[in-house]
Amino acid sequence: MADSSHDYNAFISYGRASDAALAPVLRDSLNGYARPAFRPRAIRTFCDTRSLAAGGGVESSLRSHLDRAEHFVLVASPASAQSEWVAKELRWWLETRSADQIVIVHTERDDRLDPDSGDFDWARTDALPALLRGTFDESPLRVDLRGMSPDALSMRDPRWSDAIATIAARLLGRDKDELVGEDLRQYRRAVRFRRASVSGLVVLTVFALVATVVAVVQRDAAVTEARRALAGQMIAQSNERREAAPREGLLFALAAHEVDPTPASRAALLSAVAEGHYRGELRGRAQPVRATAFSPDGRILAGGDSAHRVYLWDRATRTRLAEMAVGGDVFDLRFTDSGMLVVAAGGTTSLWDVGNAAAPVRLSTIPTEEWSFIDSTLIAVRADGTLLVTGGGGLRVTTWDISRPRSPRRLAGLEFEEGPVYSMDLDAEGGVLAIGTYDYKASILTVDPAGVLVPRTEVVVDGPFDGIYTVDFSRTGRRLAMSSGTSVFLTDLANLDQPARLARLDDHADRVLDLELSPGGRLVVTAGMDNVATVWDITAVEHARVITTLRGHGDYVGAVAFDPTGGEIATGSDDGLVRLWGSRSPGSPLLRSSTTWGSPGRAVTLVGDGPQRTAVYGSASNALTIVDFDPWVVHSTLTVPANAKARQTVATLGFGGVSSLDAAGRRSLLAVAGNGDTGELGRIVTLYDIADLAAPRVLSVIERETDTFDPVVFSPDGGLLAIGVHHWKEDPSSAEYVELWDVRDPAAPRMVSTLKASGRSVQSVTFTPDGTAVVAAGQSDDLGEVGFAEQWDVRDPTRPLPLPPFTAASGINNAVAAGGELVVTGGTDGNAQVWTRDPDHRPVPRGRLVGHTGAMRFVAVNPTGSLVATAAEDGEIRLWDTADPDRPVLLGRLSAHLAVATSLDFSPDGAFVVSAAADGLLGNWDLSDLYAVIRDPEAAACAVLGPDIDRGPLPEDLDAEICA
Repeated sequence: MADSSHDYNAFISYGRASDAALAPVLRDSLNGYARPAFRPRAIRTFCDTRSLAAGGGVESSLRSHLDRAEHFVLVASPASAQSEWVAKELRWWLETRSADQIVIVHTERDDRLDPDSGDFDWARTDALPALLRGTFDESPLRVDLRGMSPDALSMRDPRWSDAIATIAARLLGRDKDELVGEDLRQYRRAVRFRRASVSGLVVLTVFALVATVVAVVQRDAAVTEARRALAGQMIAQSNERREAAPREGLLFALAAHEVDPTPASRAALLSAVAEGHYRGELRGRAQPVRATAFSPDGRILAGGDSAHRVYLWDRATRTRLAEMAVGGDVFDLRFTDSGMLVVAAGGTTSLWDVGNAAAPVRLSTIPTEEWSFIDSTLIAVRADGTLLVTGGGGLRVTTWDISRPRSPRRLAGLEFEEGPVYSMDLDAEGGVLAIGTYDYKASILTVDPAGVLVPRTEVVVDGPFDGIYTVDFSRTGRRLAMSSGTSVFLTDLANLDQPARLARLDDHADRVLDLELSPGGRLVVTAGMDNVATVWDITAVEHARVITTLRGHGDYVGAVAFDPTGGEIATGSDDGLVRLWGSRSPGSPLLRSSTTWGSPGRAVTLVGDGPQRTAVYGSASNALTIVDFDPWVVHSTLTVPANAKARQTVATLGFGGVSSLDAAGRRSLLAVAGNGDTGELGRIVTLYDIADLAAPRVLSVIERETDTFDPVVFSPDGGLLAIGVHHWKEDPSSAEYVELWDVRDPAAPRMVSTLKASGRSVQSVTFTPDGTAVVAAGQSDDLGEVGFAEQWDVRDPTRPLPLPPFTAASGINNAVAAGGELVVTGGTDGNAQVWTRDPDHRPVPRGRLVGHTGAMRFVAVNPTGSLVATAAEDGEIRLWDTADPDRPVLLGRLSAHLAVATSLDFSPDGAFVVSAAADGLLGNWDLSDLYAVIRDPEAAACAVLGPDIDRGPLPEDLDAEICA
C-alpha cells in the first residue's frame, strides 16, 4: 500500500522544452483516477507548472516538494535527458531516496536493456540521463507513451487509460485489475448522480444563466475599461519619454496599441513612429565608445571603445560579428573603398582585412612616431587605400604608403610649431590634408606624389575657443567642417589660396567632440559633451538649420558616422552604446529630385491621371515650364500671354506672373491664371492644349480688363472650369464670386453661371471629388479678421444652388482643398479644419490640424483623403495622416524650401507630392515609405525595436504580446 506519510504520491520530472504539454495532462489524469465522489482524490502528484507556489527560491522549493514525494516519475525523452533541471531533480532524489521508486514514462525513443548486465544499454540509449547509469538492480517500471499527441490525450483512449492505470497501480501499491474495476465503479456512480441532479439543476441554471450574462457583460466592461486606462497611461508615458528616451517612448506607444487597439492608441503609435529618428542600438561591453564607421557597402558597422576593443556588427540584423583586441583606447576608425579597416588605438595604427567580418585578420601595425598617452592617436586615410597619415597628439604627422597593407612604408614627416595636433582629415581625392591644432586654426596642406606635405594656407576660427577639436572634408568637392568649443564652422576650400567662410553653426550646450558631413554634402551631424547629436541641413549653407536633435544617450556622444547613403547615422557614446538614427524621420519623405529656376515659383500642378512624372511650373516672371522629374527633363518653356499693361507692370515693378494653374489630366488641358498686379490691372486665364508636352498650344484666352482672376480649378471630369473673380474696379465694396465656365470645347469656353460669395476676397477654390459641389474660401471683411468658406451644388452648372456654409473657426479661410470624403480649410491663424459632409451636404467639423506658427497659405489632400499637406508662412510644409478625420496625426515635414511654399499638388495616384516656393525650387517628394508606415505602424515600430525586445520599462504584469 502507499505510504500515507508523504504529501505526494509522485513527483513528475520532465523536460520543459519537449514535454511541457504532456506533463500537465499526465498529472490531471493521475489525480482524477479512481477518485470517489465527494471525497479527496486517491492520487496526488506534483508538477511544477501548476503546483509550484509563488515566492521563494525555485531550487529550494523544488527540493522541498521532492522530499515530500513517495515516487519519482521521469518523463523520458532525448530532450529531458539533456535538461539541466531534470538532472538536478534526479540527483536530489538519488541522494536521499531509492531508485526502486522511479517510474519511467517514454514519450519518444525507447531505452534498451543489456541482457548480460541487467542495466540499460547506454551505447544505444539517449532518452535517459547519464545519472541513472548503474543505478538499477533490476529493470524499473517503464510505460510507453510514444506517438501519443498531448492535444488528443483522453481517458477514452484505451492506450492512454491503460498507461494511467499501470502508473496509478504502482503509486497506490494496488493490483492493476482491482484498481481498474474501482475506477469503473466510481465512474458509474458519478454518472447516476449526474443524471439525478440534472432535473433539479435545470431551473437553477436558467436563473444562473441570466446572472452569468449580466456578470460577464459587467466583467467585460470592467476589463475593457482597465485596459483602456492602462493604454492611456502608457500613451502618456510615451509622449513624456519620446524625446529624451526615444526607444522607451516608441516601446510604450507600441504596448499601448497592443493592449487597446483603438484610434487613440493608433494615433499615438503612428506619431511615435513617423516623427521618430531612432532606429535601434548595438552593444559592446558597456565601455565608452569613441569611434564609429560604416563599411563602404553599408553592411558592417564598426565601433571602438576605451577597453581596447573594436566590434563589428551586422547592420541589418544588429548582431555582433566579431570582437577585436587592438591594444589601446580606440580613437578613430576609417574604412577604405576596398573595405580595409584602419584602426587608431593607443600609440599604434593597425590595418585589418574584414572581408570575412566574422574572422577579421590583422594585416600590419604601425607605431605612431610621436605619441602622448594623454592625447589621441590621429589618422587620415585616402579612400583608395594607398595613403595613410598618422599623428599622436604631439607636433608631428607622418605619411605612409599602405598600398601593400602587410608592409606599410614610411614616406615623409612634418613638424608643427603651432601646437599639438588635435584632428586631421583628407579630402575626397586624398590630395589635400586639413590639420586642426591647439591654436584655433586649421592648417591646409597638399600631399605630393611622394607623400610630402606642403603647407598651403590656414583657416582661423573666431575665438576664444579651445583649438580645432575635429575636422571633416565633404566626400564631394572641398567643403571643410571644423569644430571648436561649442561651434562648428563650414569653409569652402575650392580655392586653396582663398578659403571662403560659409557658415557658423551653434546649437550645442557643451564642447563638440565629433562631426561628419553626409556623402551628398547636404547634411552635417555634430556630437558633443551635452550628450546629444544634432543633424543640420546645409543645402543652402547661408540658411543652415537644425533638422533634429538626437537625444537618448546617457553620457557624452563622442563619435558619429553617416552610412554610405546618408540615410542613417551611427552615434557612439560614453554610455557604452552605439545607436542608429535616421537622418530623416519616416514622416518626412525623401526629396526624390528637385530643380531650381531663377524666378520665384508661384504655382505647380501635376499632369496626367496615372503614375505620371510630369509637372507644370509657373513663375513670377510669366514663365511656364513643363518638366519631367526623376530624372529632370524639360519638355518646353513658354511665356504666358499678357496684355501690354500687364507686361509693363511685370517688367518695371516685378508684380504679376503666373498666380494659379490647374491641369485636367484626362483631357490634356491646362488652365493658367496670371499677369497684372493687385491694384492696377486685371488678369487673364489662358487655356492650353498640352497633348504634345514639347509644343503646348494656346486654345483660348479669358480676359477681364477690370477684374482680377486668380484661383482656377477644373472639375474632376475636366468639363467645367471654376475661376475666382474680384470686381475691384467697378465696385470696391462688392462681394467676391466664382465664375463657372463650360470648357468642353476649350477653344470656345462659355461662362454658364456665377456663384456669389459673401466675402471680400476669394483666395481658394476647389471641387469636391465627386464633382457635385464647388467650395470657395477667402476673406469676409476689409480688415482680414473674418473668413468664409461656402459651397454650391453644381450638378446643374447653369443653376447652382447654395449649400450650408463651412463655419470658419478663426481668421481668413485662405486655403481649401478636397479629397476622398474630406474638405480641408486653412486659415490665417495657422490652423486647418477637417470637414466631412452629411447626406444633406451639411458640413460636419472633424479634427483640426494645429501646429503652424504662420498663416496657412496652401492645403492639398490626396485622392483618398488619408493624407493632407499644409504650407504656411512659417516656411514649413507639413504632412498629416487623416485616415481617422477626428484624430489627425502630424507625420512630418518636407524640408527643402528656403522660402514660403506657394503651391502644393498630389499626383492623381497619391504616390508623389510636388511643391513650389518663392525660392524658385520645384521639389518632388516620394511618399511610398510614408504610406508603408501609415498602413502598418506596428510593423514599422517592431522593425526599429528589433527581434529581441527588452520589455524592462513596461509594467511587469503586462500580458500583451509585443512584436510576437
